[in-house]
Amino acid sequence: MKVRRVPVAAYGASAPDHALAAWAATEGGVEIGHVFLCSTYSAYTAQVDSLHVSPEHRSRGVATALMRACVRWARAQPYDTLTLRVQRYGSRHRQLSVAQLRAFYTKLSFAPLGEGSDKTLMYRYL
Repeated sequence: MKVRRVPVAAYGASAPDHALAAWAATEGGVEIGHVFLCSTYSAYTAQVDSLHVSPEHRSRGVATALMRACVRWARAQPYDTLTLRVQRYGSRHRQLSVAQLRAFYTKLSFAPLGEGSDKTLMYRYL
């Protein structure tokens, strides 16, 4: 698996609004995951958005590698904080719960900022 920064424009209209940077994980030249880093209301905070790993490649370190690439890049910028919103994800049959996702991000040093029944806001100081 390789993780590399790719142009946001490569995702066209499917890229989130205010996307600053994007990373793709590939295996054998085929994309198996991606993540975006977006601008926020603050010049010193960026938001992780749209982390996706294809179901057949989950639990293999792809999401962790993508997140680490985001963190490395953000540290080299003027950002001091990353935020993200955790929500239920996936199809009915392969859905990841908010608790599962929150546990994943906690391992990457993110902490809860606020919680609701179906989502959690999290942050990480760089």
